Amino acid sequence: WKQAWEQSLYGESGFYRQVSGPAGHFSTATQGIPQIGELLAGALLKLMDQEGLDTFVDMGCGRGELLEQVHRLGPHVHCVGVDIVGRPPLSEPIGWIQSPGGDQLPDELDGLSDTLVFANEWLDVVPCAMAEMDQDGELRDVLVNLSSGDERLGDMVLGTDREWCPWFGPTDNREPGDGGEVGGQR
Repeated sequence: WKQAWEQSLYGESGFYRQVSGPAGHFSTATQGIPQIGELLAGALLKLMDQEGLDTFVDMGCGRGELLEQVHRLGPHVHCVGVDIVGRPPLSEPIGWIQSPGGDQLPDELDGLSDTLVFANEWLDVVPCAMAEMDQDGELRDVLVNLSSGDERLGDMVLGTDREWCPWFGPTDNREPGDGGEVGGQR
């Protein structure tokens, strides 16, 4: 599922690469209700001021709506957007880093200091594996055929992925066929 998810979101013709961008399909607080976006930007700037931070990085920022709000309210703050598309039309001082997408981070983010990295719109779209309880009560990877969508169970979920599951969803008392995301990569 992770590969299918990555392809549908970040592939060459994936959802987040469409010209209309995310705002063409849904709205977030910074798009749909500008007052909420302004409140969020103000709260982020207040936090940055309290912590002595001078750079704001918005991971998975879509077309930069929140960046514009932060820049407008705090023009002294260095703002940088990170997304899989090329730079959209933004105010000139706002920086831009094109990301490979998914859970991969661009090298330009290494060594940040005095920076607030905000990942509100990014973490929920980091592709992750899916798992399902089998007939023997074992949690297994769900594999999907990218062409047909047919699913089958794969290997048992082990290691850190297995450790993650009880923290974010009960694995006791599950019935065969129950399952969900294995989101440790987030």
